[in-house]
Amino acid sequence: MRTRNALLLVSLLGFGLLLGGCHLDNGLPEDVVRLCAQHGVRLTSVERHAPLLGREGAVVTQLSPQAFQSLMKALKLDPIESDSRLGRHAIATTDRLVDVASSSIRALWGATGRPGTLKLKNGAQFEFLFVVVMEDERLILVASYAYS
Repeated sequence: MRTRNALLLVSLLGFGLLLGGCHLDNGLPEDVVRLCAQHGVRLTSVERHAPLLGREGAVVTQLSPQAFQSLMKALKLDPIESDSRLGRHAIATTDRLVDVASSSIRALWGATGRPGTLKLKNGAQFEFLFVVVMEDERLILVASYAYS
């Protein structure tokens, strides 16, 4: 009887997710895309990584050099040394979400501490945003929602 009830519950939950159009992630990648668009940078060909039960997520994309510079300026991102405490945190967070080799990271940029540039029009706020520049020209934008 318990197995039957559990199967019924799982089936109903799955059906509800399908009807609701849920992406089975925490929504953060879409918010990162929206944040960039808010600042005039359109992300295309994105790969999304975000655990359903977490506050962090990542978007993998590529940008032209001009769009990259626009994003850095608009979000007021600063360079981060990879061997600094913040750099190690950025790399560990990125690796947890996307599984990257730290030797393939060319540069790190970021903003922390809930800056106004990381606030969405819908009121959501990011605690931090890191941009990880990979040797193969991919960019990994890693963020975490701020606690309320």
